[in-house]
Amino acid sequence: MRGQEFVWGRSQWEKRWPDGMHRPAALDSQEAVAVSRRAVHRRAERVDTEADALELYLLMAAWGTGTKARAIARAARPLREEGFAATLLRAHSAARSEEPADCYAQMLRGGSLRIKHLGPAFFTKWMYFAGFEAGSSGRSRPLILDARVARTLGWATWGWSASSYARYIAMSEALRDAWCPEAPTDVIEYALFTANGG
Repeated sequence: MRGQEFVWGRSQWEKRWPDGMHRPAALDSQEAVAVSRRAVHRRAERVDTEADALELYLLMAAWGTGTKARAIARAARPLREEGFAATLLRAHSAARSEEPADCYAQMLRGGSLRIKHLGPAFFTKWMYFAGFEAGSSGRSRPLILDARVARTLGWATWGWSASSYARYIAMSEALRDAWCPEAPTDVIEYALFTANGG
């Protein structure tokens, strides 16, 4: 599961990266790069600066969009929002220290970590990569909630509230405990995602 990877559209990201914004080294690579969950988790371990946050965002979004130009355009749109990198950095910290539903609520419209044009399908990816490995006993771990996962659950494919996200986390923990108690809860998210052609 941690090896799940997608080839990413470097040229699509390169032409959409804002002038004057810190430029991640991956944008200058001439290689066709496949980004894996494992690689994004590794990059998420140490994010101390806004530049680190931008590099992690590129990897996370590249993993989430692959080579689809339309998806890349959507994921690149928040880059132009004022304070984007600073808010990402704060959201990284929140994902590592707070309960997932609390962080989720802050990233929704009206929340203190809200980034315009960054919806739940992508900000839960940010939360997951930023906070999953930092989970400690007694605190739930964030998981990705996107349209594929929602379809498998029989939910609407958008508009999830913080309480819905909390229910999804609790359901994933219960399923994991019943099915494979030694496994991390992201195996449940992966199973739900792949059930819809992922």
